[in-house]
Amino acid sequence: MTTNNHVEISVVTSLYNSSSHLVEFHERLIKEISQSYNSYELILVNDGSTDNTLEVALTLLINDANIRLIDLTRNFGQHQALMAGIKESRGKVVLLLACDLEEKPEWLTPFKQQMAHSKADVVYGRHLKKNETFLKKWSSSLFYKVFNHFSSVKLTPNIILFRLMNRAYVESLLKFNETVLFLPGIMAMAGHKQIPFAVDKGYKGSSSYDIKRLVHMAIDAITSFSTRPLTSLMAKGLIIFGLSFLVIVGLFVGYFMKVVLPFKYLFMLSSIWAACGLILSGMSIVGLYASRALIESKRRPQVIIRNIYSDK
Repeated sequence: MTTNNHVEISVVTSLYNSSSHLVEFHERLIKEISQSYNSYELILVNDGSTDNTLEVALTLLINDANIRLIDLTRNFGQHQALMAGIKESRGKVVLLLACDLEEKPEWLTPFKQQMAHSKADVVYGRHLKKNETFLKKWSSSLFYKVFNHFSSVKLTPNIILFRLMNRAYVESLLKFNETVLFLPGIMAMAGHKQIPFAVDKGYKGSSSYDIKRLVHMAIDAITSFSTRPLTSLMAKGLIIFGLSFLVIVGLFVGYFMKVVLPFKYLFMLSSIWAACGLILSGMSIVGLYASRALIESKRRPQVIIRNIYSDK
């Protein structure tokens, strides 16, 4: 969406069963915005909430005419919901953040100051991870190492959702039309001058991400931004083939030298395991990429909007 000269900042956040903290989020955010901006719009994207989040958001809208509420037909995922909100934004700058209050609305002022000082197009949050469990730190570190190993697009470790973006960067971001959407990846791929800002997230409420969803997101991220798993598989396939060939040659030599070994069974096992492992791993990876290509070729919408509520 094109910029509106009367809107200085657009704030975009997604809602998923967020009723318990939405009112406090709104109060703290508006208090912070009023210190730095004369005009704003708050874009709330209801991503298929199953509680009374929609009703709470509609109540806020009655008292704040600057709110625009996008209600999706179902849960499409956080990244898709946020992109839907970004597409509707009209501000000269756009703030992206989570509404669960782990990311503090009060960070806006220092982020704005950092953007002005560095003349950056984007200032994004980087979590210090002081109070997280070992398992969470380890899994996060593993994700970034695996992603950066396979992908030509490099992600800064421990990035968070909170980021302040100028309109030029947002317009670049909107050129991406992937159906399988990994938002941090396309944000890095969009380029421009991006500056990290160290923050320490708090905790309020429970995360809507479970292990299954995190693994699914990791698979989407890697297969959407890299073909290295294919080349890596080819290399491993050649290594497996070479080792299997050497084992088979060794078995033939041992057989003719009268070494006492169950040659028939060893030969069959080495051949079958090597072939099956190579074929199964190859088919699974090729299948992943083929499925991604099929999904993208269908040009399905990232989200489907049921309604947009606004007093303006």
